[in-house]
Amino acid sequence: MGTANKKMSGAQSTYCREICQGQCCYLRTPEEGVLPCPNLKEDKSCGVYEKRYADGMPNLVQVGTYRSRSIVDLEGNPAVRPFFCGRIVAILAAKGLPPEVEAQCCVAHPELLKGVE
Repeated sequence: MGTANKKMSGAQSTYCREICQGQCCYLRTPEEGVLPCPNLKEDKSCGVYEKRYADGMPNLVQVGTYRSRSIVDLEGNPAVRPFFCGRIVAILAAKGLPPEVEAQCCVAHPELLKGVE
């Protein structure tokens, strides 16, 4: 699955944007439902990719916040919660993707990249 600091190839980037549509860039929990990363751009590319995946960055970092659908603050407003980004190799190793998303992941299944430029 590659090294922790390896950046995506051009084919991987194209596949993730155009075919997978950044499905690993969503928070999925029973309490919150499915929420996109606050840095996932309209074209399904990462708005903070260069900084997030710079040499020396850890496997897990906070990349933003979101308003909770299930937790409120003391004033009764939706609580602000951190949004974390994990490296795909770490997410895959932890079995952190739903099976249908993992099945279409080009990092987990490099054969999916055949014919992608």
